[in-house]
Amino acid sequence: MIRRVTDYVLSHTTRTSFFLLLFIAFLILFTHARFSGASGNGYDGELQNERTPLTEIFFTDYLALPVTIQRGQTVPINFAVRNIEGRDLDYAYVVYLVTTSGHRIDVARGSVAVPNKGEVVVQTSYTFKSNSLPVTFFVELPTRGKRISAAVPVPLPIPS
Repeated sequence: MIRRVTDYVLSHTTRTSFFLLLFIAFLILFTHARFSGASGNGYDGELQNERTPLTEIFFTDYLALPVTIQRGQTVPINFAVRNIEGRDLDYAYVVYLVTTSGHRIDVARGSVAVPNKGEVVVQTSYTFKSNSLPVTFFVELPTRGKRISAAVPVPLPIPS
């Protein structure tokens, strides 16, 4: 009887000790990986903003874009570039129009420096040389692969 009790106590103690040691080993490995940066997320003991780097481009006042076009009309083509890339950047830009026949009309080209978490507005315009020319305005950041557009349709004739 004493032998059975001794075997039971030893086997129970051995199993408990084994699982306790396994748990402690796991805890040590997890803690080491988490605080040594081996987890792959660059944890440095502080909370980090885990946003994906991003560049935003948009027309600042899309309502200012015309519904129809008249000869001699100057149209503002103003746009903003917002930098959320994590560092200051210079953005090359191209502004152009494309007619429905595929003719491209260059309006402006340049570069703008935008600080990280900043926004810069670029103001440009175009004066049309003919009436009612259907066009699409394009603003492109060629090095970033970003482009926005706005179409100006041909005005429909007013029924009599």
